[in-house]
Amino acid sequence: MINSQGITYVPKDEPHVRWNWEQSPEDPLQVRYHFVIAGYKDNKAILISLEGELAKAGHTVDEKRKAKIPRGLLVTLDTYSGPSLIDWTKIPGRNYHDRRLYERIKKGTSIERYVESVYS
Repeated sequence: MINSQGITYVPKDEPHVRWNWEQSPEDPLQVRYHFVIAGYKDNKAILISLEGELAKAGHTVDEKRKAKIPRGLLVTLDTYSGPSLIDWTKIPGRNYHDRRLYERIKKGTSIERYVESVYS
């Protein structure tokens, strides 16, 4: 299930992927994805599935960030593949489009801080 209406509550023990995308600041032709993969027994396997979905169009996937969070991973990837290429039926668990998951540029804020506040 994809919830793009804004997230008010996601059970923290439920396997899920939060995601968002924005234009890459390094290359205006690329898309930057932010994924929070949480609650799975093997979070890395879910990341591999997501990377495979993004790479299936033949585009490279460049990992920009990978950080551990409580019960999961925060991953940022750059690619030329648009969001419509992800077949969410191939990713187990729930999938939430979280529009608040983006790079912050204001001093004292960060995507890591946002994720920490959600999962603490």
